[in-house]
Amino acid sequence: METSIAKAGAWTVVSVSGEIDLHHSSDLRVEVIRHLDGGASVLLEMSAVSYIDSSGIAMMAQALSHARGKKLEFALVQPTDAVLRILKLTRLDNVFSRYDSVAAAPGA
Repeated sequence: METSIAKAGAWTVVSVSGEIDLHHSSDLRVEVIRHLDGGASVLLEMSAVSYIDSSGIAMMAQALSHARGKKLEFALVQPTDAVLRILKLTRLDNVFSRYDSVAAAPGA
C-alpha cells in the first residue's frame, strides 16, 4: 500500500493505492486520524485500491466515527469495484459519503 497527501480546498486528500489489509490498515488509520485531529476533513481517494479486507473497512468506520466526533467529514472518492463489493457485502455502502472525483466534493 502506498499513500500520498494533497490539499483540495477545505479537504485533506489521502490517496491510497494497492491493498488495504491487516498489515497496512493501521498505518492508514494513523494517517487519516492525524489529519482529522489537525482539524481537516478527509477525502480517502481509492481509485487505485486493488483489495480491502475487514481491517480496512473497520479503519474506515473508525475514521468516520472520529470525524463525526470532531464535527468534520470523512468521505470516499472513487472507490474501486473491489471496495464497493465489500461495502455492499457488509451493508455499509450507504454509510459513507462517496464522490466520483475530488473536485465533486463540496468545498474542494
